[in-house]
Amino acid sequence: MSDDVRVVVPNEFNYLKRTSTNNPQPARGMEKLVQEVSKAILTEPGRDIFAPEYGMGLRQMMPVAARSTSEEGLLGDVTIGLSRIESSIKAHQSTEKNEQEEMLRSLSLLAVRFDQQNLKWEIWIQVANQAGQTATVPMNP
Repeated sequence: MSDDVRVVVPNEFNYLKRTSTNNPQPARGMEKLVQEVSKAILTEPGRDIFAPEYGMGLRQMMPVAARSTSEEGLLGDVTIGLSRIESSIKAHQSTEKNEQEEMLRSLSLLAVRFDQQNLKWEIWIQVANQAGQTATVPMNP
């Protein structure tokens, strides 16, 4: 764990100190994989100067005004984006030593819909790892 990442709380003298109950814990297994996938999906391409092609930019894909045809068009765009992200993550993971629970097997788009009542897009993605576990991830950009 990096020394520059700390969770601190003020003590009685209003100084910040590390405590045993608030030390950050690293993500492991499926949780780590879901976190990696979510970050890749939400990151806008070009934001990482060391890897300008990294990211899908889900927020930028979303139509401002939803129409009946918006969901169909968005479905195709998101499917293509997920395919790119899946390939990118697998290529990156092939150069690292990870546990089976942290290795991506597949990404699947389960649903895309516009919630008229709350005026927001809802997207559900299924993440599967090499250990055979799956997780449904709601994305609300």
